[in-house]
Amino acid sequence: MDGYGIPYEVLLVPQGGIALPQLNQTNGDGNYGLFLVISQVSYNFGDQWRSALTQGQWNAMYDYQTVYGVRMIHINAYPSSQFGTEALGGCCSAGDDQTVTVDKNIAVEQFPTAGLKFPAIKMTGLWHYPAKVTDSGSTISFMTFGPNSQYTSTSSGGVINTFSNGRQQMVFFTSFGTWSAVSNYLNHVWINWGLFGLFAGYRRVLFNSQKIQCGLTEVFRSIVDDLFLPSAIYGTDGGTFRLRPSDVTEHLSWQADLNTRLVSGGNAGSNYFIEFAFNGNGNFIYTQTIGVGKTCANPIGFVRGEEVTPLEYQKILGTGTDMWPPNSTFTWTLACMKKDPLVLQFMDKTYRDAFGLMSHTFTHLGENPITYDDAYREITFNQNFAKLATFTSAAKWSGKGLVPPAITGLHNGDALQAWSTAGLTSCVGDNTRPPLISPFNLYWPFITNMSSNGFDGFNVIPRFATRIYFNCDTANCTLQEWIDKSAGKGDIFDLLNLERESTAKNLLALRQDPYMFHQANLRWYDVDQLTINGNTKRYSLLEMWVESVLDEFVQYVNWPIITKKHDDMTTAFMNRMARDQCQYNISWNTAADQKSIIGFNVGCQTGNKCNVPIPVTIPIGNSITNVGSFKTEQIGNDPLTLWVTLTGAIKTFTLTTPIKLTAAGGAGLKISSSSKASSTTKPTSTSASNKPNSSGASSGAATTTTTSMMATIAASAPATSMTMRTNTLVTSTSPATTSSPLDPATVDSSSAGAGPSSVDSVSQISAPSVTDAAVSDSGDDAVTANVQASTSDVSPANKHRRRRDKQIHIRHRGRRHSKF
Repeated sequence: MDGYGIPYEVLLVPQGGIALPQLNQTNGDGNYGLFLVISQVSYNFGDQWRSALTQGQWNAMYDYQTVYGVRMIHINAYPSSQFGTEALGGCCSAGDDQTVTVDKNIAVEQFPTAGLKFPAIKMTGLWHYPAKVTDSGSTISFMTFGPNSQYTSTSSGGVINTFSNGRQQMVFFTSFGTWSAVSNYLNHVWINWGLFGLFAGYRRVLFNSQKIQCGLTEVFRSIVDDLFLPSAIYGTDGGTFRLRPSDVTEHLSWQADLNTRLVSGGNAGSNYFIEFAFNGNGNFIYTQTIGVGKTCANPIGFVRGEEVTPLEYQKILGTGTDMWPPNSTFTWTLACMKKDPLVLQFMDKTYRDAFGLMSHTFTHLGENPITYDDAYREITFNQNFAKLATFTSAAKWSGKGLVPPAITGLHNGDALQAWSTAGLTSCVGDNTRPPLISPFNLYWPFITNMSSNGFDGFNVIPRFATRIYFNCDTANCTLQEWIDKSAGKGDIFDLLNLERESTAKNLLALRQDPYMFHQANLRWYDVDQLTINGNTKRYSLLEMWVESVLDEFVQYVNWPIITKKHDDMTTAFMNRMARDQCQYNISWNTAADQKSIIGFNVGCQTGNKCNVPIPVTIPIGNSITNVGSFKTEQIGNDPLTLWVTLTGAIKTFTLTTPIKLTAAGGAGLKISSSSKASSTTKPTSTSASNKPNSSGASSGAATTTTTSMMATIAASAPATSMTMRTNTLVTSTSPATTSSPLDPATVDSSSAGAGPSSVDSVSQISAPSVTDAAVSDSGDDAVTANVQASTSDVSPANKHRRRRDKQIHIRHRGRRHSKF
């Protein structure tokens, strides 16, 4: 949900119980549009496992679902009659595995906005419970576990229940983990089903591979560092490599071919390009030592003697010794620049405009101990070089960004000040270094501060490293360095398989961080042939990496794969942070009969004013009747995104096709007529929502045994239109506890909701304004869950009732449930 930017709240439930947050307002507005429950909020009470929520609290949520038509998600649940199933056992032990497949027909009908493909994916590391459906009247299986040595036939891995009173829930019989690509894939199932494909936030995969060539950078955004510089190659006796025009020509052709294949393969709208970070001094080195033999004047002259510093070294402001000569000026001529065939090639508009271009400083001088004057010269000389080479006129030129040499200088306030003075606003960081990652949200940039960086307000965009080493130009080189330095095992394909898995996981989590490469990684003309994805030919290290990771990723989804240049990427990160700080939300408006969502309102908690637009995802096959002047965007197979600017008032929009809600009595559900979404709604007597409560009445309606709040909900549900905010409420067990999915065979039904009676009371949750919770997993102990309250204020003049876009996650955090 963080990846989409969907607002949510987290309720951590201790073993002794806790009050539920207020589910609805006194005027009848609903506060939540989805409930997400982890491991049934269960604890080991010694004699048995049971939920820390009382039966009255479960009934309150069930009744709320029935009244407002919202859905519930269970993750890491145990198959039982409560879900119209029974368990076949658990799986899998080390060395054994099962696959999981989402049913294509159900996905197309019920959650088409997820944009899924339907591979059989290994469940490695995720403990799960194969099940069989026992109540076909209320239950359909949307997810299948494949056979293995323990289970000789397929079994259900997840179901959708539709009970006779219209209440719906989606149940996953597997644990989730943030480290797992299959978990991130399945997150898109429940998010899009649970919110009907209509929510605040949006989905976008940005794939940037940055190449640094002491002259150029590539971004996948793959950024390629060190363009124009020669690189010393690992494992050689002084051997170096510098990119050649033939290598660049190959990557231009390959880039175009890759985009064609992505589109024809089902990922319409894809547009990938390499981004280079250049060092202009590499042009001088070439013309003085390799090409024309010192026939051009020396623009600067100094002997580098860089001080070796710790990685996170913080320099005292104003200290250091200049290494550049005083009064250095840029005197390099166009005639001398053009003597380098590589620079000349990048000056050609065909090549210049096909790639992204940005600065990597002039000489690649380390910037941890550097002085202000030297840092300023390193930037401005490279800027002058870029102007002379016409890079500043390139279609994908980023003039406000930087790839710092070896990612140095980020704790040097003098260097940061020099970058800012030279007109720069951002640089890339290194995700292997925690001090350079936002402590608030993985989807935000890190903003430097005076205390730890010596400068306030410089923006650091997160960037992933790979196992493709900066000082390698062949597969054998990077394989050997991986073995030598990281205890790697196997061959180049084992290395690439690890990259496939980790990168697919990141992309499915909607991480937009670019990937780090270097100019030596583009050597192609004279490398040995390899077979990648069944094709045998020459591949550069960058090509084999991109081909491998995208081959993995496109098996999961049909989304477009897009690259943004650095400056645009920075804007995307900054806007994401800005709109999160506005605490935006949407609320659904229902028809008078309360059986369909007819539109929505967009607002935020900062007086309904936000300096950046708020994205709203519209279900596949639907649109807006009153878009007005607001921007809409739809790329390839992605859903329509509406970008809403808030200037002091809530904005209201109407859907062209109402989204039908499941009503009591078994009415069918259709997302929209064009998407043909439907779900079965046959009555059942095995659902917890239909079992009698202590007074003998069905808990699907308000009775004296439900909480007073639920009685209010039931009483305030006249046949008039209403509005519901659509936050998700996530509920889970408290941290540092041991939890397990609830096995009904071990539960004493008379105390299924053990805890103090005061737990049945209702109170309003208070919450901080910022979250970095990764709520996609059911038990990653390393994840901290903070609560974000993101509800929109409603004008008193608006008499409609609202269902909020808050979703409650009932979250399990005590046990990972992974087997290795």
